Amino acid sequence: MVRCHLVPSPEPSDAESNDVFAIGEVLSDTYEIRAVIGDGAMGQVFDAQDQRLNRRVAIKVAWPHVGCSAIRLEAQALAAIRHPGLVTVYAINVHRGHEYVVMDLIRGVTLEEHLVRSRQTDEPMSVARVLKLLMAITDALSAVHRAGLVHRDLKPANVMVGAGDQITLVDFGLFLPQFEPGKQEKVVGSPTYMAPELIRNKVESGSWHLVDIYALGVLAFELLAGEPPFPGESVRDVFAAHVRKEVPDLTETRADIPPGLAALIREMLAKAPGERPQTGEAILRSLQTLRDKLEEDVAKAPFVVLVASPNRAQARALAGALRRVVPDAEVRTAQDAETVIEHTEFHLPDVALVDASLPGDELIELCMFLRGSAPGVVLGLLGDPQSAGDLGLLTHLDAHFVPPMGSDDLGLVHSLVRAARRTRR
Repeated sequence: MVRCHLVPSPEPSDAESNDVFAIGEVLSDTYEIRAVIGDGAMGQVFDAQDQRLNRRVAIKVAWPHVGCSAIRLEAQALAAIRHPGLVTVYAINVHRGHEYVVMDLIRGVTLEEHLVRSRQTDEPMSVARVLKLLMAITDALSAVHRAGLVHRDLKPANVMVGAGDQITLVDFGLFLPQFEPGKQEKVVGSPTYMAPELIRNKVESGSWHLVDIYALGVLAFELLAGEPPFPGESVRDVFAAHVRKEVPDLTETRADIPPGLAALIREMLAKAPGERPQTGEAILRSLQTLRDKLEEDVAKAPFVVLVASPNRAQARALAGALRRVVPDAEVRTAQDAETVIEHTEFHLPDVALVDASLPGDELIELCMFLRGSAPGVVLGLLGDPQSAGDLGLLTHLDAHFVPPMGSDDLGLVHSLVRAARRTRR
């Protein structure tokens, strides 16, 4: 049982601060407040130094008008589970009448921030990375469910991503015992990720974990498509879409999404809770199978270099030189964007060398198609684009500019090939 110890302490000197604790304040003669990490409707989280054990910790405290019961319940729930994808709780204490929780300080950025960056750069996450993230999130969520608890607010903003894409689920303010009888008093959660039965306030006893599985499906869809399956201009629109609209076909948004993965996500987003995968473990097994199949396909697939140039003789000469320099590569040529777009869908290149002398609209169309269809492609531009506007857009698409060269001067191209091989691994 977690016990609270009341330790008297003077009020902070900064009377005008809205923060529960002041920077530099020492809680319970142990934790020195260093900075505010964040705040929300329920309370604040601080970065603090544990002076006794010489380590950095996070301090979570409720706003005075909220009360500490939710913070305490979250801490007790987390303390009951040990998993690398969940925050470790060290203690609950009281300082100046405020009950606070001492927990592991998680370093990294939220998955939401990764999504924002992906949208800004028009570079969707690779399927391999999405599978890795989903497996880690599902594994942590399964540990929560096995403990008889649910999250109820799973979303990218509540997933921290650290080095090596290690994930930690955070913000368990909505944790609820799976066995809690009766209905909730009001609809609580983030509209974009809320299951239809939660919106209708008709979650059956013993099926709260299926609310999390639905939210996981929304999150998975968003990681692959760049946006959630049911956007809307208002909360009412979003709720209506969750309840009534069909799930969009993920395979129509990206050519590289395995049909099996799209089908699994569609199943997680089933309107009826009984039609969803019933456990996180079942989802995890499916994700592992998809991951293994993807790795097999990548290992078997040829390393493809595309040369796109309206100059047929130049394209053939460069292709011949590439075959000598990169003998294990499959080198393909095309004279225009239409040929590439029609025939590249199922044979996406690892490296694309595009002649800048293609007409402006055609050049931009081809480069945008390649970047969107094959996010990991290394894009090389042969020569200089015809306008400054094209130059800016191509730079935004992360194109590498390759100066004019002879058939024996392939040093930069060879570097692009090596970079693509590293990305593929």
